[in-house]
Amino acid sequence: MAIHKGHVEPGKKNSMLRSKFWKALRSDKLKNSTRVYYENTYDFEQLRRVVRAEEHEIKLTIGAAQHRPVSAQDTAESSKLDLLLKKVETLEKQMEKLNTKSPWKGGQAKKQKDSGQGLN
Repeated sequence: MAIHKGHVEPGKKNSMLRSKFWKALRSDKLKNSTRVYYENTYDFEQLRRVVRAEEHEIKLTIGAAQHRPVSAQDTAESSKLDLLLKKVETLEKQMEKLNTKSPWKGGQAKKQKDSGQGLN
């Protein structure tokens, strides 16, 4: 519209759109990651597409990072659980060894009980 009214020259339209678009960007992170395109791309539409694609990527990475950050407490709890699991496994192995060596298991316990040699 400004071109039709004579306010902007047709050759400067692209340059003006690029600079207005760039100045309106608020995110420094977005500007830093797309600055090379701003400096090397002369087409406004191409710059806009690249900036919007990068903006989408930044939102995805921020969303993934905010999903659930791992805290030191989670790590400490995890190591405590691992330690408890190892202790339980060790106790189970010891119980199995004792059960296989125990005279009270199976037929021997029955024979001793029948013969009166119980726990007395």
